[in-house]
Amino acid sequence: MTPHKHRLGVFPTPLQKIPLFLERYGVSLNIKHEATSHYIIGGTKLRSLEYIFHELSTQNITDVISLGDINSNQCKIISILAKKFNINCHLFIRTPENRAALSSNHLFTKIANANIISIPVNKWLMVSAIANRLLEKLKRENKKPYFIPFGCGGFPGFFGIMELGKELLPAISSASQNYIITPVGSGSLYFALTHFFSQNINTNVVGICPFEENNHRHAHRFKQWTEELKSFILPINNLFENLHFNVPLHLKTLDEMTRVFQEYEVLLDPHYVLPVFLYFESMIKNNYFQKGSNIIFINTGSINLDNELISNIGHL
Repeated sequence: MTPHKHRLGVFPTPLQKIPLFLERYGVSLNIKHEATSHYIIGGTKLRSLEYIFHELSTQNITDVISLGDINSNQCKIISILAKKFNINCHLFIRTPENRAALSSNHLFTKIANANIISIPVNKWLMVSAIANRLLEKLKRENKKPYFIPFGCGGFPGFFGIMELGKELLPAISSASQNYIITPVGSGSLYFALTHFFSQNINTNVVGICPFEENNHRHAHRFKQWTEELKSFILPINNLFENLHFNVPLHLKTLDEMTRVFQEYEVLLDPHYVLPVFLYFESMIKNNYFQKGSNIIFINTGSINLDNELISNIGHL
């Protein structure tokens, strides 16, 4: 049975047509703006967290635990929702060596009064074990904790992404080939949309990962989620066919952010979505997509600024 959810965001989110792509590259491009679902906590993660926080509220959860880096949209949303539902929030944050590095998302977690546990980058591989120790400690204190994994993947968060798939269906055209471009962090968005469109033979979901990742971690997550959701989905053998790792990062982030806005009238998060869009742009220039294709790019979240980026504004 499909789980229930709390209605926390305004959906469906809008599509923005980018005419210049058709003129310049011969492909139709629409951008799905997920951040518009809420004025503070909008983004694709909110879809999953609608289901997760319904589960939390029905189970009388006292403490929620999650993890992410200092730019994490997931941690920002969880901290604010935990405050709304009167649940204690504990966040393990991957902290750079330069402790002065701060971001607007990290600021929101502090404003929401989350318990932030900083984990140095060189100890991040141990974070699951560290989080599990906190989980067990809270249980011994007669608390009722709940762990939300990286990406909010698996049950029940998967169903929020399936709703996104349903929203995209009207934008799937009669073109011979449709593509849906998704940024990939944990892989939960790519995983869910690939399953949703698995029976649509003229639609490919393409995932682009802007971080130093490898397919072994994603293979482990995909296997785990497939097992959790086996009552709802069929296994897919070729999940890595359209997944692109180790996307080259652009050092002149602010310059590229400015160019994309001036050319296409689109503002994208410089830490996550912008590098994905730039790589997607290079794929088009290299004829990865056939002429006449219909493409939907998922802009997954709000813009997150850090002090380094802001300090460079004067160099524009």
